[in-house]
Amino acid sequence: MKMNRMIAAIAVILIASQAVIPLKSEAQTKENLRAIDFYEKGLYTQARNEFEKLPEDPVNAGYALLCAIRLKTADYPAMLEKYMARYPYSGLMPEIRYRHGLNLFDAGNYSEAADVLSTVDEKGIDKENIAELVFKKSFAYYETRRYDNAMPGLERVDGMPLGDFSAPARYTAGSICYEREQFKEAIDWFSKSASDPRFSEISGYYIMDSKYMLGDYDYVISHSEEAYSEVPDDRRPHLARIISESYLIKGDADKARTYFEDAREGGNMDRGDYFYAGSLLFATKDYKGAVENYTKMTDRTDSIGQIANYQLGYSYIQTRNKVAAMKSFADASSKKFDPQIREDAYFNYAKLAFDLNNDSSVFERYIKEFPDAGRGELIYSYQALAALYNHDYAGAVAAYDKIENLDKDQAGNYMKANYLRASQLIANGAYRSAIPCLQAASSYAGRQSAFGQLSRYWLAESYFRDGQYSQAREIYTALYNASALDRRQEGKALSYGIAYTYFKEDKYDQAARWFDTYLKSGDRLYRTDASVRRGDCLFMNRKYDDAIAAYGLAIGDGPESLYPVYQSGIAYGLAGKNAAKIEMLSRARKASPSDPFWAESMYELGRAYVSGKDEAAADECYRAIVSSSRDTTFIARALIGLGMNARNGKNYDDALGYYKQVVEKMPGSEFSEDALLAIESIYQAKQEPEGYLAYIESVSRLDKSDTDKEAMLFSGAEQVFYSENYDKALNSLAAYMERYPEGGNYVKAMFYTAEAHRMLGNKEQACDWYRKVLDKAEGKVAEEAARNYATLSYGMERFEDALDGYVRSGNHVGSTLAAYGAKKYDAVPGYAEAVLADNSSTADEKRVAEFLKAKSLLATSHREEAYAIFAKLSSKTKNPEGAESAFLMIQDAYDRGDFDDVKKRVFALSDSGTGENYWMAKAFIVLGDSYADQEDFRQARATFESVRDGYKPGGSGDDVLDSVKMRLAKLTEIENE
Repeated sequence: MKMNRMIAAIAVILIASQAVIPLKSEAQTKENLRAIDFYEKGLYTQARNEFEKLPEDPVNAGYALLCAIRLKTADYPAMLEKYMARYPYSGLMPEIRYRHGLNLFDAGNYSEAADVLSTVDEKGIDKENIAELVFKKSFAYYETRRYDNAMPGLERVDGMPLGDFSAPARYTAGSICYEREQFKEAIDWFSKSASDPRFSEISGYYIMDSKYMLGDYDYVISHSEEAYSEVPDDRRPHLARIISESYLIKGDADKARTYFEDAREGGNMDRGDYFYAGSLLFATKDYKGAVENYTKMTDRTDSIGQIANYQLGYSYIQTRNKVAAMKSFADASSKKFDPQIREDAYFNYAKLAFDLNNDSSVFERYIKEFPDAGRGELIYSYQALAALYNHDYAGAVAAYDKIENLDKDQAGNYMKANYLRASQLIANGAYRSAIPCLQAASSYAGRQSAFGQLSRYWLAESYFRDGQYSQAREIYTALYNASALDRRQEGKALSYGIAYTYFKEDKYDQAARWFDTYLKSGDRLYRTDASVRRGDCLFMNRKYDDAIAAYGLAIGDGPESLYPVYQSGIAYGLAGKNAAKIEMLSRARKASPSDPFWAESMYELGRAYVSGKDEAAADECYRAIVSSSRDTTFIARALIGLGMNARNGKNYDDALGYYKQVVEKMPGSEFSEDALLAIESIYQAKQEPEGYLAYIESVSRLDKSDTDKEAMLFSGAEQVFYSENYDKALNSLAAYMERYPEGGNYVKAMFYTAEAHRMLGNKEQACDWYRKVLDKAEGKVAEEAARNYATLSYGMERFEDALDGYVRSGNHVGSTLAAYGAKKYDAVPGYAEAVLADNSSTADEKRVAEFLKAKSLLATSHREEAYAIFAKLSSKTKNPEGAESAFLMIQDAYDRGDFDDVKKRVFALSDSGTGENYWMAKAFIVLGDSYADQEDFRQARATFESVRDGYKPGGSGDDVLDSVKMRLAKLTEIENE
């Protein structure tokens, strides 16, 4: 309680306590008896007149001055000054000082009063006045906050016989102790003063306040009704406040609120009042009221501000405003006054930043800031479940990987997340990246469980696709021996997989046996290919008749290419069955020249005709190759074949024409060498050496250097690559690189190798080779390699590699996409700005860049900046980015608890004619959630059911119907409660 209330109470009492006390004069002569009589009767005007008629001496002048002092005349200060100067040792001096001090006291001039009264010699005044002197001097000290000077006098009065100043002294002593926050001592003094009716009520009031300050809330509560009924109006609000707080502390929030409402009626509220009001309303679960009061605090940066922000955060959660809650928890976590509040506020801030902004960095900072809080694994589990819900299996795996010991449920989810992530990677062609996921999935699954066996099967497949054949075979064999995956296609293909691992390692006997095992199983899925590969194994082991039979099975199935026909033809030839070879290879005549083995088949058919002495039929085959094939190597062979037939028929000019075409088309190649030898022989046969010399001079034939030989070998490989026979090209390019590791065309050969793998669908191997090219190449080759490397890497979700490739190739759009995919959210705005600043960027590219910039800003908790962009993009909803932006605006309204805005925006999106049905469905789900939050369960159910019945999923990753199913199940639970 403020000091002036105490002073006012004492002052009223003291004024009523003053009395006229007679003075025992030191000079009672016959002449002044009349004057003294007037003085003692309090007739100070008459007394002064009489004293001033008498001769001046210390007594008469002193009494005249005392009369002036008692009358408080205007001239008494001058009289006092004159008297003290003339009679400093007068016996009336103590009385004069005493009376002057009382005047100063009455006038409220406590500082001077204390100084004057402290000079009074108690022996010079009546004993009856000593208690008043001591008290008023002490009270004057109290008024001037000289408590150390005041307390001894007050204690002295307390020790005197009970009198008018006993209670005031005790009350004042209690007030000093109260001011000093010595509440226990204050209670002792107030208890003494309370026995005086004058101080009973006010002392009881301060006893209550002191008990409250000492934490004796039971006392406050037990005396509350009596005290509250007696307290004056001016003190009622404060008493109501301490009673309210006592009830709140003791857990009776409703009673506390009753008294607080009375306290609030007492007048204007300050910052502390708003804090208490917010705290009280928070305790009574009036969260809206708590928000209203906490937000009226002018400053929330101190210790009570931290508490206010913390409870404000929870209040916003209860009123559905998660966005504001996030800000409040962030503010509370930024202060260190209460470590426990800071830690919990930080955790809630991090959770909301993750939920609302997809910003996981706050969780990371929380774990770093509070490593001993024990919430790390809880956070990782929460992040993992959120990732699973959003089909972000990579994120789920990453989160579970941070948990040291997974519980049963976590282990199950971790196993599924790894398997599903591997499925995504495999679908993208990233088998190597899938291996760790499948290893984890299979290690957590039981070896005999269908899930575990399926995980191991795909692990074997991934090993195989990555060229780790022994590892693949080990798993295939174990599964086969365990009769795993029975009745599933994967189980039927196990022997096929085992066979292929042997085949890739050139172990043809073992491969043939396992291909045979597969074929005998009756499964037809890989029957054609298995027959071909079994034929290849037999062919490599020179079992040509058996190979022909195996190829025949494949041919009967209608193979995709001429390969088994070609191989059968070769086998017939090697078995000495030329007619059968011709019959088999004649199938090529009806095939398309685009078939990878058409040129080979037609060439071998031509050779077979030559062996059968049917050069005309052979020439038809050769001419078909020259006119229709894109494989320059076979065109050269065909031309040489035509030249040979013409030469054998003595048609030398025709033969020279064919051979010279070879030299012109493939200069420096091995075919050119053969053609030049034939040309020399023909000129000799024609006995035209000068013609040969002239021809040689025209083609400037030189001896071949190593550089020429290298170029010739590379040229051949290059021609195969351009013929689009990529398997053969890989072999040719590998031969070149093995022979010329420092060759001038080595980098280009690496690039062609990467390109061949890309065209064959071997994405990871292609990226391996592109990476090698990037480490050595410059110029256009490096640019094209970077572009393809980035494209393939992005498709396999190797976003950091993709970012490297896009940056190297100067692709700003790709860089923006890849940086976002790699979750380098801080970098995305910079790449996006480059797109926006590029005049060559299309409108679609700019829109995508701006959208990803906004999502990255959101993911780094720059929420206002992000939503400014979303608001702009949401105006056009007929594209994916605009529709998603509109949805995010709806989600923001929901997160702020603005359900009217949710409804308005959902129907606006519906009316916009957007074709983005996924985001339209997601928007209606949020609308349903808003109905449920308002406990309009009937409307919520109708909304969810309309989505369920009308929505068609867009793919396996579509989560709409799963979300609806979960919500409908929850509504059913609520309705059945």
